[in-house]
Amino acid sequence: MKYIELLNKILSDTLKMPIEMVEKIGLNDDLSMYGLTSLDYINLITDIEENYCIEILDSDLNKTYLNTKKLIISIIEKYNQDSALQSKRKDAWNIMGDKFWKIGRITAKPDNEDIGSFLKDIRAGEQCLIVGASTMYLIKEAVNRNIKVTVADFSEVMINELKNELGDSCEYIIWDVLDNPPEILCRKFKYVLSDRLVNRFTYFEAIKMLENSMLLLDSGGELRYSIKLGYYKMDYNLIEYGKENNCLDEFYTRETNTFDFTKTIDFLNQCIMEHGNIDRKTLLKWYAGRGVESRFEKLDIEKLVSLSGGDLLETITYSSDSSSKIFVICEYKKCVE
Repeated sequence: MKYIELLNKILSDTLKMPIEMVEKIGLNDDLSMYGLTSLDYINLITDIEENYCIEILDSDLNKTYLNTKKLIISIIEKYNQDSALQSKRKDAWNIMGDKFWKIGRITAKPDNEDIGSFLKDIRAGEQCLIVGASTMYLIKEAVNRNIKVTVADFSEVMINELKNELGDSCEYIIWDVLDNPPEILCRKFKYVLSDRLVNRFTYFEAIKMLENSMLLLDSGGELRYSIKLGYYKMDYNLIEYGKENNCLDEFYTRETNTFDFTKTIDFLNQCIMEHGNIDRKTLLKWYAGRGVESRFEKLDIEKLVSLSGGDLLETITYSSDSSSKIFVICEYKKCVE
């Protein structure tokens, strides 16, 4: 409840509505339906900045209209994060390296049917970008099908160790999907794939990831992004620990289903789950370094796709894990016939 109580008070003042009524407004409800005007919106942003001691960049305000409680809380979370978070994430994956696919994904890799769903109807010679060097099994099968594969990752270690595995069978580029894509990648690819990478980001970061991914698509291209819906098993362990020790609000935001792993270091060892045969020391450093992550439901993904300018074409359920689904997305303007 670390954000919502104050936000409800701010909205009560802005909307001139009793606090009891504001508390009943849903997290995804459009605030304009409750009387939020353009002038109110300007005042609301000012009040949020003053009360939460943040300064929201115009670039964020111009791209995303903060018209729901969930979007407002997600941007507050963004500006309250450690400014060095992304560097720490990179360090975490550098520590993990090829352990992830060599001994870690024994218990978490997509099976052949799931990989087939990712690559369905992609013809030999077509341009395909796969975001995330950790998805080695998917990359390897795409290469085996003679698809022209480019792999992007923000970790130089992950890229180099994937090169050691696959050689020059595909192209490689070091790029953080949260950054604007380099010109060399824009409008180049018929397909852009990613296996549960969205689960490594916050709600607001996921919007940025999808927006940047749209810029990579050639005319009529598709994003195929798999996402695990709901919680991971370790999430339940953390929530239970937080409730039992009266510290849940210190690392978990219920309104956006967001975990801050940097705040769990003191007790992470008691909650961590095994990941294949990766040693516990590496796992602890990896989880702590991953920083802040949100968990998503299908409604969240539909909203994120819309906010990023996309259109959801199809949803495919993993055969190996019914909570993981591949969302097939294209740019909205490209989808209208």
